[in-house]
This record gives sequence, structure tokens and C-alpha cells, in this order.
Amino acid sequence: MKESGLKTAVLWEASGEDKKVRCKLCNWRCVVGKSKIGRTTMKYTWFLSLVVLVMMAEAAFGVQYDFNVRLKIVDCGGEPIPEFEVRVHSHDKGFAPWRQGKDGGILLRSTDGDFPLYGSALHYQVIVRAPGFAPTIIDMERPKGDIDRTVVLTKGRAVELKITTADGRAIPDALMPTIAFPDFQGRFWRSLQHRGKHEIDLNFTSLSKIRPGYYNFYIAPDSPGIYVFVDHPGFMRAFRAGPFGKEELADDKLEIELPKPVELEIVVKTPKQLLEKLPYDVWRVDIVRQSPDDEKKGYPLTGIKSDEMGMRIDREFLAPADYWIIFQTGPADKTLEFVQGRVNPAFYRDMKKYSFTPGQVEKVVFKYTAYDENRHKGDHNVVVNIRWHDGKSAAGMPYSLYHQDKHFGSVIIKEGVIPDNGQIELTGLSGEEATSHFTLEIDKGKLGRYLFQLLGEEKTRQLEYKIAPQKGDIAPDITFVDIFTGHRLKFSDHRGKVLFVEFWATWCGPCQGPVEHLCEIASRQKAYWDGKSVLLCISIDDEKEEVARYVSNRGWLGVEHLWCEEGEPGFKSVGAKTYGITGVPTALLIDQSGRIVWRGHPRTIDIEVKIDELLQNSEGK
Repeated sequence: MKESGLKTAVLWEASGEDKKVRCKLCNWRCVVGKSKIGRTTMKYTWFLSLVVLVMMAEAAFGVQYDFNVRLKIVDCGGEPIPEFEVRVHSHDKGFAPWRQGKDGGILLRSTDGDFPLYGSALHYQVIVRAPGFAPTIIDMERPKGDIDRTVVLTKGRAVELKITTADGRAIPDALMPTIAFPDFQGRFWRSLQHRGKHEIDLNFTSLSKIRPGYYNFYIAPDSPGIYVFVDHPGFMRAFRAGPFGKEELADDKLEIELPKPVELEIVVKTPKQLLEKLPYDVWRVDIVRQSPDDEKKGYPLTGIKSDEMGMRIDREFLAPADYWIIFQTGPADKTLEFVQGRVNPAFYRDMKKYSFTPGQVEKVVFKYTAYDENRHKGDHNVVVNIRWHDGKSAAGMPYSLYHQDKHFGSVIIKEGVIPDNGQIELTGLSGEEATSHFTLEIDKGKLGRYLFQLLGEEKTRQLEYKIAPQKGDIAPDITFVDIFTGHRLKFSDHRGKVLFVEFWATWCGPCQGPVEHLCEIASRQKAYWDGKSVLLCISIDDEKEEVARYVSNRGWLGVEHLWCEEGEPGFKSVGAKTYGITGVPTALLIDQSGRIVWRGHPRTIDIEVKIDELLQNSEGK
């Protein structure tokens, strides 16, 4: 059980993964022997083989284990708590609804939706709250059978919360703030776009309203601190205050003054220079709140879609902060698809960024503009040398040069084949800050994707890129850092073992499932693969410490976690550049000799089967 920073109770012990029986009957795993085998031994052998086949089927098809969890909720004296609520969170896969419990008892059923995504989620957190008690959060493994457990709640500190406004506006009667603990505030941010459509209760504390603007809640005496969120459409969107720790809550009172909100008006104008008809049929405007903790992250607040060619969106009340306002158009005919590299006038995009101050009144105007085919042109020239990772010329490989247009995305402006000398001459390109973003793709990005700008007074220059190692190449031996120990490691440190390497990042949504899946595999295969195969997750995040906190909070500890330390952060790090990582997740399978035998998206490979094949081939030699 992992401590979450709050008062915890033992709910149950982790049941662990089923241990697979491995048999080499029919070239499987466990050698039966060369001597004569008796009938009884053969029966057991066939039985164990059947067990293996059943387990393989369960792993392949995601067999769901139905289960019930009976909780007994009591106070420190062992007395049943009359009224309480329970909900289950499955880490990055969402919350189940709050369930009401009475007289110290509640039954949670996996088949009734009390455990979100119970067929695929491996870890859960159970949140228990009750009036007058400190909330309790319990980390747990997914059970594979019915269980009964007792949870003890402790009396909480009563904190009085008062909310006022800087401009004297009255607090709406229906406004309920959210008290969020640091580890869970991300869940609140991600819920913003659903506010106003249906009620969302993300309070782990038993928050009660005394009267408009006055509230009461309970926390543990050793609480790690709290954030207070206010998000009430039509009054104030996406406001956060805190964190508030022991000092701020020392007198059990907390007063927060809401700043004067930003008043936002959005106007979509119809272009005057219409020929016959606008190239688009529908448009959409999104308001995105930038994360106050990570400028690379944004959380959608509102999405407005319309088929009217002009519209005014009046008075969105926002908390002073940084925002992106995004305007997009598209065809009403859903059969018309956006084609990468080709201009389709129906697909237009514009984005404006604002840092709003308290009381600011802002009118944002969007207006469609036609594609300018000369936008990328200028007086800059460049010669690009393309080599394989071993230094040989990449002659004969097809390439495409894209220009990143502000409104229409990546547009192909030149295509061809790399000549014998490995040099591509690109002329007449823009060197202006706003128009000088170019991408060179080799073999439609399969072999490399290189971004560059031609800024400055130098009109002619040379660039050199190396194509990342591919299937059949020896994996370059560069240095990575263990996120927990700080030790520096190379792939050659594991020479003689099969390596599965997955590049990822904490901010990458599509990376979360594959990393969790890899940890599940590591737990399941630990006994058999020990000393023969290693699973590596390599982060391209900016900070090693952030990755360590992230994986620890999720219990993703069954694999070796490394970090790209050398060079600039992210995709510009030495590790990412050496292996041509232009998108995550990207994975590599490396055999015992250090040769890459597969490269691609981790979802497109049966990891266990491929590693087993390499190990079997090695055993057979």
C-alpha cells in the first residue's frame, strides 16, 4: 500500500499476479526430461499446459474478473459511521460515481460500475468521506475475488471557508468550491470542459454550505495542504487558490477573495470578399486555460460549435490567467477528410494567446483568411546533408519538405529523391520569424523528421542530419540516467539480454496506457525473465525529479525508469535525437547482440510473444 499523504487505512493486501506455469511441452518452457515419463506425470503435464493456455488467453483478450468489495466504515472506537460516501478512482482512467453508505456498511460491485474500467485498470484508489471526519484515500491492487474489509476514519479538523469578491459581486447560492489535494488537482482541471453540462463533485472532503460564500469542511491534522478551486459558469471560471498548508490553516479558518473576473467577448466574422461561397460550413471556438504549473499543458473550458457564418459570444467570466482561444473551421460533410501536407480550404485554424489581468475586458475577433501560396517564400537558401546513422549517404531515399502554415497546418512545398551526394538544395525560403518553420521528412517520416528555421542575416547555410537507427542496425550506445538512483547507464550494460525500450513523457496522454501495460508485463514475467530480459522506460521530460514523483504516485515500478539527461530537454535531448524520436510513445526491441529487431508504436507489438521468441531462439543455440 502506498501512502498518499493523507490519513490511510489498510483496505486489503495486494493479491499479486498469477504465477504462470511454463512448460516446454511442444517447445514451450519447462523441460519435462529425457527419461521415461509415467502416466501420472503426463496428466499433470497436460494439466499445467492447459493452465498456461488459459492464462495466455486471459492476457490476450483482457478477461475481466468480477468482484465485490464489502466495506465496513467505523470510527476510532469501532462504532459504525451512520452516513458516509465512497467513490473509486482508477488513476488516469477516471472516477466512478459517489456511492452512499449507511450504518457503517456498503457493497461495491465491479459489474455495477463502482470500479471504472475494471477489466483493464490494475490499480485503484478508494476515497471515503463522512461529515465530521477526515477523508481517507486507500491505494490498492485490483482484486480477483470478493473481499471484506474494515476502514477506520478519524475525526477531522473543521475548517471554515469564507469566499468574497474583489468587485462586490454576490456569491451565487449554487456555487460550491472544490477542495483538492495536491496529487489530485489534475483531475479537477480535466473536468473543466464538462462544467455546466452536469454536476461534478470532486470534493474528497465533506464540504457543506452554511450560506452563500460560507462553507465548512474537514481535513486530517497532518494534511499535506489543499487547493481551493472555484468554477461556476456565468460567474467565475477556472480559479485556483493555494496551496494552503498548516500555517495558513492554523486557526481553522480560511478566507479567499476572488479577483475581479475577466470579461471575454468572442466575435466570428464572415469575410467580405466572398466569391460564391465560404469554403467551410461549420466552425468551432475553444477556450483553453493554460496550466498554472506547466505552460505546455492546457485544459479546455468551453467549446462552441455553429453552422452560422457569423456570431457573437458574449461575456465569458474567466479567472485572470493565461489562455488560448482557438478558432477552427471544417466541412459539414464528414466524408471530407483533412489530408496531411495538402491544402484544403475548409480546414482553417487560428489561435490567439492572452495573459488576462483582473477586470480586463477583451474582445477577440476571428475571421477566415484564404491560403497564401507565397507565404513560405523568401531569399534564404540551405543545403541539407542527409546521412545514415553510420555516416553513409542516404542517396535514393524519398523526401518531402513541409512548410508550417499558421492557419492550414503542414503543407508540402517540395518533394524529391535524395541525390547520390546525399545533399538536398532548398532555395527561396522565408527567414521571417512568423513564416520560417519548415519540416524535412525522409520516406514520409518513417526514417526521420527534422524541423528547422532560417532566421538571421545569413542567407545561405548548411545543415546535416543523421537518419535514426532502424531495424537491423546496432543500437547506438549512449548514456541515460536512472531517475531514482542517478546512476548513468548504457544499453551495453545489459548486453546479452533482450531489451524492450519505450520512450515516453509524463505529459503525453497516449503514453500512459503503454507504460502501465509494460509494468504489468514486468510484474507477470519477473521470475522467468530475470537475468534474461530488461524492460526500460526512457523519459524525455524536462526534469528527472518530476518523472520520479509521477511514476511513484502511480506505482509504475516494475520496469527500469531512465531519463534523457544529455543535451537540451525533450525531443532535443541527445537520447531522443540519436534515436530519431519525434513523437512519443516510440519503442524499440533490441536482441542479445545489441541489434534492433523492431521499432514502432508499443501498441502494435505483442511484447511478451516477441521477447519470448528471442529468448527461445537463444536457448536453442
